[in-house]
Amino acid sequence: MAQANSKENTKAKTAGGSEPATAVPGSKITLTGTQQTNLTTLCARARDAVLARPLLNDTWALHVLNQVKDYDFRRVQSGRFGCAFACKRALILDRWAQSWLDEHPRATVIHLACGLDSRCLRLRWGGGAGAVAGSQKSTADVCWVDLDLPDVVDLRRKLVPQPPPAPGVDYRLMGVSATDSGWLDDVPADRPTLIIMEGLTMYLPERDGLAMLRRLLQRFSSGALIFDAVGSLTFRLQSMSGVMRKTGARLTWAIDEPRHLELLDERLRFVENAGGPDLMSKGPHSGILPAPCAGSSGSSATRR
Repeated sequence: MAQANSKENTKAKTAGGSEPATAVPGSKITLTGTQQTNLTTLCARARDAVLARPLLNDTWALHVLNQVKDYDFRRVQSGRFGCAFACKRALILDRWAQSWLDEHPRATVIHLACGLDSRCLRLRWGGGAGAVAGSQKSTADVCWVDLDLPDVVDLRRKLVPQPPPAPGVDYRLMGVSATDSGWLDDVPADRPTLIIMEGLTMYLPERDGLAMLRRLLQRFSSGALIFDAVGSLTFRLQSMSGVMRKTGARLTWAIDEPRHLELLDERLRFVENAGGPDLMSKGPHSGILPAPCAGSSGSSATRR
């Protein structure tokens, strides 16, 4: 599904022009603790979408935000820097994911801790979206799995439209913890697999996070892993974050060197890392950002 280019008052559509499944208007939000950070990134993407020169241009975020009633978003909003940072991080992960999908028309995509993110609508995938560049007839066959905790998924079902049925499109939404193991048996493992983790690793205890990665590597024989992480400095300074204080969220795992994850499996190979300068020096937001500092870094590691 291609990224929509509509304005705030225009109904978003999929790449093929068909209407998506309809969200439930007037939904209430009852998320607590770390789960509220889903709203922080949602607000950031919506704020970016109304700019004259948006970075991510996630008009779906506006669509989702308009479904909510009786919630004071001021308590979860970050400042201009935080909004720009979140959107650039999402953009980098989107580009990595899209590049991989373009090369793998038959694949499985697992978006762990998907929250209220519209990545399944922003990216081109599946036969209905014409993911195979230059083809007159798409041969794409993609199973996309969005996964998050049950209460987050319940809210997502009300707010975020699902990709409409189309040839080559198998969309699934699962309400379960990413650190559980049972759900893996329900996901196809007969094709290359892309695992996306945005805003997940830093909220997991290191032991649980590493165990989760080992299970994923054991289940899928080939593919790619893209994720973001926080470094030790951000970890130590987390109490200075207004959003963290207001929501009660807590960072529990810092990853300073993503190459160390290669030790989990001999087939895992580090490919690319986008650190602070990459997140803060490019795009229409660059004029409002301070000098590079430690923060979340998008990291890509691929096993052949």
